[in-house]
Amino acid sequence: PWREKNKKKGVSIDESAADDYETKNSTKWLLNKNSFKLPMKISLITDDDLRSIFHGSWGDLEWINYYRRFPESRGFVMLSRIGFNTERTQALVYVGSRCGPGCGDIHFLLLEKANGVWTTKKAIRNKSFG
Repeated sequence: PWREKNKKKGVSIDESAADDYETKNSTKWLLNKNSFKLPMKISLITDDDLRSIFHGSWGDLEWINYYRRFPESRGFVMLSRIGFNTERTQALVYVGSRCGPGCGDIHFLLLEKANGVWTTKKAIRNKSFG
């Protein structure tokens, strides 16, 4: 549905980028913790971990259970795999975060590469919780 919606808004998403995004994100993919070079401690959790805590509800009780299980956490970040167009000049990615009831945001981004630099061309979908 986002393909049609954004065509109407004049957003030009290369079909090969959309197809690559959908193909890559149609299957589960395990991340390697060593791939992240961050100045903080991280834990990788799965969709199944989140489902076992939240059961589709983002209420206070579920967040209490989340922070009991991950006491040093400030919430979590969700990342999609990146879908690239054939020329690798356009990319689609989903980034979201949640930190409590009514706290977090989601971004579905269209990125473009020009002169060797990636920039956000359009935030296709943004939503803040809180």
